[in-house]
Amino acid sequence: MRSPLGSDPKVDLSQKFSLAEGVLGGGSFAQLRRGPAQRERVAHLLVLRDVRSVTRGGILADVDRIANELVEIVRRLHARNLAVGTGGNFSAVGDAGLVITASGVDKGTLTIDQLVVVDANGVVIEGNGKPSAETSIHLGLVARGARAVLHVHSVWNTLLSSNHTNELVITGFEMLKGLSGVTTHEHHERVPVIANSQDVPHLARQIERTITPSTHGVLVAGHGLTTWGASLAEAFRHVEIFEFLFEVVGRQQFGR
Repeated sequence: MRSPLGSDPKVDLSQKFSLAEGVLGGGSFAQLRRGPAQRERVAHLLVLRDVRSVTRGGILADVDRIANELVEIVRRLHARNLAVGTGGNFSAVGDAGLVITASGVDKGTLTIDQLVVVDANGVVIEGNGKPSAETSIHLGLVARGARAVLHVHSVWNTLLSSNHTNELVITGFEMLKGLSGVTTHEHHERVPVIANSQDVPHLARQIERTITPSTHGVLVAGHGLTTWGASLAEAFRHVEIFEFLFEVVGRQQFGR
């Protein structure tokens, strides 16, 4: 993930808080309540950036845009039964940090104030909720270059991940070309399948050890699909392509 931090030695401590007050005073996402610790952290974050970018066209506008796009994507996934109830977690990288869904929120009624922004350590720097329990997985993928990460639960990805060990290999389908960089139906998409665990940091480490530069997504057995992309649009496309392919393969294997 590109670091949001820069430097400006000309800005002193008093300016940090006046800057934060001025910028945090407007915008839908910026109006979220925050405690003193968060306000101080955001003030330092803002000041460490090039001050010229901290305008309505800078950090907060970027976060607002990404937050609205993320809410729209999640609602579309919910409409397709890929994010039922409180299932799934979703994120995208912004200039201020990683915008991610809060834990335990209904994805069908998700609103912008149910998103939080976390830094590279998973510490909340914007918003009031608790970040998704699987934040460490998102951060690990972002560290490897992803700009958006989507984790969905579906009937087909749950069934297939429960009936394969190590990996699911998909080949021979034209829809494979919907995955980034794939140009032929003869491509062999190797989707790692890892054992489920309630130890999320362990899952994150397993995923990081398993994926390669050619990997587009990972299945957690009996749990769901995590996929990513260079943008929210690309990550959403990957979800669509994978879920189409999972249904085709599942119907072939299970005879349904």
